[in-house]
Amino acid sequence: MEKIVPIIIENSFLTIEENYNLSSFDWERTVLEGNTTKIIIDYYHKVFYLNYYGEDVFQGRLHRLSTAAIKQGVNWKHNIFRIENSCLIEKIHEDNMRYFEQLDIPMYHYFIKTKYNNDIIELVLTSAPDITIEKI
Repeated sequence: MEKIVPIIIENSFLTIEENYNLSSFDWERTVLEGNTTKIIIDYYHKVFYLNYYGEDVFQGRLHRLSTAAIKQGVNWKHNIFRIENSCLIEKIHEDNMRYFEQLDIPMYHYFIKTKYNNDIIELVLTSAPDITIEKI
């Protein structure tokens, strides 16, 4: 079963009550912008799998993740989550005949959602992303 873990940035002025919009998104980084802060998620040279979904496409997956998060007692107001025991990573391993496991390449599954769940980004990275918070 997938376990959803919110990414909590300690000692920051980030508030989970603020609504963030997707400001920019590409193969190197994602920027979420709120009213008072900006979250920069940098994953340059770490991307194994990257996908963007608009609100009308991803509702089934979002519903499964949000239901699982609520059952696990996770605060769904966060914007960045890590998914442990990921079905997506298991599928990648199966489809590639466990080649990446044999090479001992680590994979980490992340999920980023924005204001009112309108923009959703799903990432599989080879190491943790660098997350920076800036005041606007």
